[in-house]
Amino acid sequence: MAKKMKEPPNVESLRKAVARFTKQADRGTALVAAAWLDDALEARIRATFRPDKKMADDVFRPDGPLGSFSARIKVAYLLDLIEPTARQDLDHIRRIRNDFAHSRGNLRFTTPSVRDRCGQLHGAVACRLGSWTLRSPKQKFVVTAYFLAEYLMSLTKPSKRNPLLDHADSYGSWIRRTVRSSSLELLAKEVRTLTR
Repeated sequence: MAKKMKEPPNVESLRKAVARFTKQADRGTALVAAAWLDDALEARIRATFRPDKKMADDVFRPDGPLGSFSARIKVAYLLDLIEPTARQDLDHIRRIRNDFAHSRGNLRFTTPSVRDRCGQLHGAVACRLGSWTLRSPKQKFVVTAYFLAEYLMSLTKPSKRNPLLDHADSYGSWIRRTVRSSSLELLAKEVRTLTR
């Protein structure tokens, strides 16, 4: 049986989902919100790829080089697809998600380690500087996750590509130019030695 293709996230479905995942227990909220971010980050990275869906699907497989949330965050940051503050918030949310996913105990957003990470989220800090008052760590987490997901989705419009890249061989052209220029330089050097 063929694997069902996952639809890329969009803002409208995110807005509908927020109402559902905020009503869940803390563990559910952390896992679902992080899944939205993971999908939005994947869409952000895919938007920069050449249109080769099969190869992109291959690198995003769970055992592929971009199969983990952590790898996606690092690559997006290193490729300058996200800023340092977005990377930091994504890493905090990833760690919070991992805490909830791997805890056997009754972990909550009010657990000191989770609460402290939520207090460091830039989305929560921005709200505090603005007119919003976010009292609970869960509110800080949800608001930051929402801002991040919507931000990432806003960046998923495929960039304009040069259609010649699919048919031209710029690497081959570069090699030929380089070889020609080197050959000409060597020839000029030999000619100079003959005139001495």
